[in-house]
Amino acid sequence: MKNIKRRSFLYGAASLGFTNHAFSTLGVVTMRLVSREAWTVYRPDGSILDTSESKTSGLQEAIDFAVAGGFELEVIGGGTEPNGTVNHILRCDQTIVFPPMVNTRMYFGSLLIHFSPKVIGDGFVFDTVVHCTVECNAHIYYQGNGSALRFWPRTPKNGGGTFVIDSKFIFFNIAAVTDGRDFVGVHFDASRGSISHLSVNMVEIEGAAYGPSGPLRPMGDALRVTNGFFKANNILVQRINGFGNVGLRIGQQGNNSEISNNRFTADIDPIQVPGRDKTVGIETWGNHDFFNVSIRGKDFGPGIILQPSAAKNKFIVLENEGTPPVVDNSEARNSVFL
Repeated sequence: MKNIKRRSFLYGAASLGFTNHAFSTLGVVTMRLVSREAWTVYRPDGSILDTSESKTSGLQEAIDFAVAGGFELEVIGGGTEPNGTVNHILRCDQTIVFPPMVNTRMYFGSLLIHFSPKVIGDGFVFDTVVHCTVECNAHIYYQGNGSALRFWPRTPKNGGGTFVIDSKFIFFNIAAVTDGRDFVGVHFDASRGSISHLSVNMVEIEGAAYGPSGPLRPMGDALRVTNGFFKANNILVQRINGFGNVGLRIGQQGNNSEISNNRFTADIDPIQVPGRDKTVGIETWGNHDFFNVSIRGKDFGPGIILQPSAAKNKFIVLENEGTPPVVDNSEARNSVFL
């Protein structure tokens, strides 16, 4: 087998206008819990990064330092105690922003990332991302007023493009506990940059919780795709539950021609909130997308709604308990249910 030269290996990223750091400077930035809810960030040389003014338990500072230096990041978790108590809690009072990054890896172990109600905006926000792997085995507990997780490319890196592309993301549990219908679990926002060729694997997006007095407090949309260039992505959610608006909202009214050729796999469990409009399993304006889904629950609204621009989508529906199962408002009326 012919050896691949380092120059050839890095050509893809360089041709996109990115300067590579990860292969020129080896090392890992590490976050560890040193006492209950007190975290320390270690540079690759073992020295301690100053996070005394942090509003994110040092996480934002660790991410910024890792990306700026071309390092990887590892946040060491610890699981739970025998009585079920989570002993690794990372508290955040503001949004965590991942700056534009290329050719890097970020790993989060078993812990609870707790976004307080003080958060104004989103929980996790990913800007431009190219050739990266992010593995988050944490419970993300979000109480802000935006999205628990948002992909929002908007800033070029080193004169390159503005996109999230050719990367892999793994998330364990994303819980959006809010009181508003517009709050979102996971938001793919392509309004200012393209999102394509991603592999995103999520075990669960959940939004139902009970407050001190017991009322149901669901999020709005569990997963939302905003109009823009959103193509050739593979999105898998093993379970979606506890949303009070739409489970998968793919696009919105307007031009949706650039939302296409994506694969969505999900088990969707809608709930109906008393006094609100009927909950919907899937609503799509996209075209040439593939869905492999189950939609089941009690007393909710339509299982699937095809909006006017929806065209040539393919559905494998293992179960659909919506009322009615399908509403076809599309102009083309050429989507297929296999």
